[in-house]
Amino acid sequence: MVSKRVLAQNSNRGYTPKLQNAIDFHRQGHTSLRKSADRFQVAKSHLHRSLCHKVIKQTRGRPPSLTPSEEQTICEAVLHFSNRGTPLSRECFKDMVQCYVRVLPQSRRLQILFKNYRPGEYFVRRFLRRHQEISLKRRSNLEKLRAIAMSPENLASHFARIVQVYKEYKINSPEQVFNIDESGFSVRTATRAHSKALFNSKGRSNSVELKWSGNAQHVTIMPVVSGDGRAWSPLVVLQGARAKYRLRADGTRETPSCYLPANAITCYRDPAGVDTAVFFEWVEHFVQETTEIRRKHRHIVLTFDGYGAHCSYKALKLLDDYGIIALCLPAHTSHRTQVLDYSVFSPFNNYFRNYLNERTLCAQDDSRNDVYTICDLLTKAYIRAVTYNNIVKGFEACGLWDPNKQTANPDVIKKTDIANIGTASFQEVAHENYLALVKDYVENRNMLRSDGEVVENGTLVTTAGALLTTRVVLDRLKAKELEKRAKIVERAARAAEAEARREQREQESVRRAEQRAQAQREKELFALWLSNRGLRWEQLSRSRADRRQWARLRAAHRQGATEV
Repeated sequence: MVSKRVLAQNSNRGYTPKLQNAIDFHRQGHTSLRKSADRFQVAKSHLHRSLCHKVIKQTRGRPPSLTPSEEQTICEAVLHFSNRGTPLSRECFKDMVQCYVRVLPQSRRLQILFKNYRPGEYFVRRFLRRHQEISLKRRSNLEKLRAIAMSPENLASHFARIVQVYKEYKINSPEQVFNIDESGFSVRTATRAHSKALFNSKGRSNSVELKWSGNAQHVTIMPVVSGDGRAWSPLVVLQGARAKYRLRADGTRETPSCYLPANAITCYRDPAGVDTAVFFEWVEHFVQETTEIRRKHRHIVLTFDGYGAHCSYKALKLLDDYGIIALCLPAHTSHRTQVLDYSVFSPFNNYFRNYLNERTLCAQDDSRNDVYTICDLLTKAYIRAVTYNNIVKGFEACGLWDPNKQTANPDVIKKTDIANIGTASFQEVAHENYLALVKDYVENRNMLRSDGEVVENGTLVTTAGALLTTRVVLDRLKAKELEKRAKIVERAARAAEAEARREQREQESVRRAEQRAQAQREKELFALWLSNRGLRWEQLSRSRADRRQWARLRAAHRQGATEV
């Protein structure tokens, strides 16, 4: 602890107890400047200036409207809302100060020169300068599912499982740990990103979009990285149903693969995404590519998220047959446990957007933008983003491999990662609980035995992560696969029966229609016959009447002749 005399001397320099503790901790050589600042919750720049004896001089200006004790109360309230995950905006901060001033005694309120007891921008800026533990940052919104998933139990199970897997399968080299993840790149989404640009101050902020062909709207890439900083053959899924090519000026063919990273695996699918068949094709290539490492170390570890295409029985069975341990990360924690999400995809997207903007500036009216163009831009961004430093830092930050300990490191999880919503004391308790759970799980639980819970649609439950290449999981997935196939066969049989019944109904309807047509024809013929018979009967009747009339006339003529 710092003595009162030292604090009294440093108070004239603007040192606070937290700052003095950070200075002493750093000078003892325990850790870096950044970690010392984070440990004692002080600004890194302030700590650096204090170590260099560059003390900020008190600037001239109006004295603070509030006393130090009142500002400290407001500061604690701001930190309370920040620790709960509901940080205050500028306007909300002004409202909070206004409410605080209104509850002060009337004699004190009259001394505060705020309009309607509400501070202005000048007070906000000066308040932030006086309190270095508070800074104005952009919001990084955390989804509710992710906040719930970052619980001590889930993360402790995850890291305990990793520690036991490394120990059981003798994972003692960073080249034995792999990570994969997919990311989609859409030209429309990239060009419409809400990023600032330079415009004429008197004009409108409209920008022109490139014209793209239908097969270049979306591309999915799946980088493959290992703990030693290597980038392996990525998987690229292009939009379309079949492979494409075009002829060069010299008559040779070129495909989109010519514009992709070296040894990239190219697949075509509409829409462009990874499904079970595409992922199995990549697994076959990955097994061949890692032959030398598996021959050297016997086992390697492959980590990925719980996407349904990753957890198919066919792919996991092939990985298990070749000694590849499949570790599934906890659900909704990829922002903290997924290497590629943590340190690669963010610069990847930025570089891709920059190259796309550069393409827009250099484009001509008759320029053609197709799948070859987007593959070229994707490759440029891939080379700059998937680097050794980004990969190694990602593995270290996510705890999958620590270069110093030469194993997994559960200590990389901070208290702010465990409980993103809650007070500082709650976060401290949750972090201590997490460390205790990791130690307890490693020593007293067998995390290599997964329960293998599978839901009705055949998807694995990966809430707290899972070891997928165990016999229990594979057997349950196989049973689910057989059950699914049986359902497919049953559904096909039902469909065939329904088709047969439909054809039978159609034949019956055709037969009935033919019978109705035949009956109608017979009815028409009978009506015609009746009409003809009526005419003939009428003719016969007329002829009979005429014969009778002639007979009567002849009889009358004969009778008259006799009388004469």
